[in-house]
Parts: sequence; structure tokens; C-alpha cells
Amino acid sequence: MKLLVKIFIVLIPVILLASTPEFEYFSARSNGDYVRVEWKLISEDDVYYYVVEKYVERINNFKYLKRINSDGNNRSYTHIDEDNFFKEKEKELVVNNDNVNQYRIKVVLNDGSSYYSDISYVTHNVSSVKKTWGMLKEMFR
Repeated sequence: MKLLVKIFIVLIPVILLASTPEFEYFSARSNGDYVRVEWKLISEDDVYYYVVEKYVERINNFKYLKRINSDGNNRSYTHIDEDNFFKEKEKELVVNNDNVNQYRIKVVLNDGSSYYSDISYVTHNVSSVKKTWGMLKEMFR
């Protein structure tokens, strides 16, 4: 009986770790126009969907950008974030001069449990011409 309990105690953490999603890679990169967020899990078993999140200074937390359903084929996923001219600060939009954005991926499993990736930091430098054009577009939205 004691042997069975010891085996059970040893196997529980192994089973729990085995079900935790593990990223093969996760990155966010800027090309000057937008930020490209890419990721792939080692295994998509039991993955229902992903949520791409971006840090917002105004709320001091991450906000939802997009939900992407898993197709279960262990493929890579991509999200393009074109909204980098401005950042939300307090109750208004201001020009994003920090140039650093933070992204993470929430992995939601079929049973409703969820896990987060590490945070990916990306420096996003936008030219003054593009910032001016972005501000003009924002005025007419």
C-alpha cells in the first residue's frame, strides 16, 4: 500500500507537467510598419484556442488583441499588430515614443484551463513620417 502511494505521489507531478503546453518558439518582431507575433507549440494536443495579448500601460495589464483557434496540426501561428503608432495612456491616446511593446500568448485547453507564454519584448521604431501619417489617419476615424 505504501509503495502504491509513493508511486502515485511521484506520477502526479509528471502527469501535470506533461499536459502543460510547451512552446517550440514564440517571438515578436518589428519590420518598421507593424509587429509580427509568431509562435508554435511542440504539441497542440488538447489546445482549443490561443489569445494574443498586448500590454497596455493605462490599465497596467495585458489586453486582448485576437483569438485564433487551434487546428491541432502542430503548425505555426502568426498575428500582425498594425496598431503601434499610439498607446493608451490614462484616458487618451498618445504617440508611442517608448518604442517597446510587450506581447504574450494565452493557450486555452479543451478542459477550460489556460497557460501563458513568457513575455516577448519588441522594439518598434516608427519613422516620423509614418507617425505623422498615423496621426492624420487617427483624426479621421
